Amino acid sequence: MSAMSKQYIEENHLVDLYVQQKLSDQQRDDFEIFMLEHAEVADQVELAMAMRNELKTQSSALSDDELSRRRETPIRSFD
Repeated sequence: MSAMSKQYIEENHLVDLYVQQKLSDQQRDDFEIFMLEHAEVADQVELAMAMRNELKTQSSALSDDELSRRRETPIRSFD
């Protein structure tokens, strides 16, 4: 793997790939070591995870609302 750097992380979207659990074992290990040494990268991961969790929560709530709305809508016949 290329030497880990902030530029490499940004150019290769490693924060997103890490949050999505799409890094190889070696990439993940290298990234986690770098993250321990660079608090700002850890902050980026924390923010990305929070955003991902919030989107999942909103998506689930929206789906539930949509289902409720569909149940309340009467079925019309087409004569």
